[in-house]
Amino acid sequence: PRKPCYQYTYDEFVAGHPDRAWQLDAIEVVRNSVPFPATTTVDIQGLQTFPWVERVLGSDRLDPQAAMESALADIRAEIEKQQR
Repeated sequence: PRKPCYQYTYDEFVAGHPDRAWQLDAIEVVRNSVPFPATTTVDIQGLQTFPWVERVLGSDRLDPQAAMESALADIRAEIEKQQR
């Protein structure tokens, strides 16, 4: 039977090895972590920039400078919308 990844890692490689006990702290940090919401700046930048990058690389052959200026405008608009 399969075990959860972190439990398996602990059982197999950490338990019973005092010199590896510090790894339990790292396993617990990961186990207790939560994802950042999609309203963080990094996510907003990625979501708003990607379509413009596709247009630069795709058949539109849009000018990269113009694409990034448009992406920046979209990023600012999304941040403004979320701050309301």
